[in-house]
Amino acid sequence: MSDGALEVLIVSGMFLFMATIFGLVGWGWWTSRKEGRNREQLKELIHFATQRGWSYADFAKKKRGRYFTGKVAERVRVYNILVYDFITGTFRGRSFRCFEERSRSVSSDGPDSTLFQVTFEVDLPMAVPLTTIKRRRPLDKLGSLFFSAEKVVELGDPAFDQAFRVISHDEGFARHVLTNGLAQFLVADPRAPHEPLLFKGKALSTTYRARLRVEQVDAKLNYLCDVLDHLPTQG
Repeated sequence: MSDGALEVLIVSGMFLFMATIFGLVGWGWWTSRKEGRNREQLKELIHFATQRGWSYADFAKKKRGRYFTGKVAERVRVYNILVYDFITGTFRGRSFRCFEERSRSVSSDGPDSTLFQVTFEVDLPMAVPLTTIKRRRPLDKLGSLFFSAEKVVELGDPAFDQAFRVISHDEGFARHVLTNGLAQFLVADPRAPHEPLLFKGKALSTTYRARLRVEQVDAKLNYLCDVLDHLPTQG
């Protein structure tokens, strides 16, 4: 082999080597961006939770309204949902949970894309009827047409009714909660249109499509606690 050919071979090999390295780095970067969180951010989340004195578990199982982690979860064979990055603790004097739900779905990212949904829950002092409060959309009333238990509730307050849709299994409960200051708070707070609220059982929750990350924790929990601060006092 001539010196010229050897030089070309060496240069080509170096080029392929560098291309492979950059390709692997690029793939890792693209995957992290696609998922919205990398390993370092997960470590940061775990450290953040433990530093606050909260509990962290890789996963939890929900059965009959209760969450189970660790070795207890391994014994729970029949459960409602499986959740990940399960954090529990106390925030502003209220018990809370936050976690990810993951599901496979066909989407623009491909047939094996993972969809991530994050939920934050704050405990209520007593069980309440299922009620949702979210930004108003044109098709919201369809559910009440097909499911008799769901009823669209309008307060007669144009500012609130034009911005939000309330769907509840108990109209009396929905009106009681909203007509004691919460409706005015939601209309005035810029966070409200982007934070759907769900009253269910003994918890108030909000959900969104993304990964669970440190910078979201205080913001979401503060919002839920602010909402609870505007609920009518128990008589």
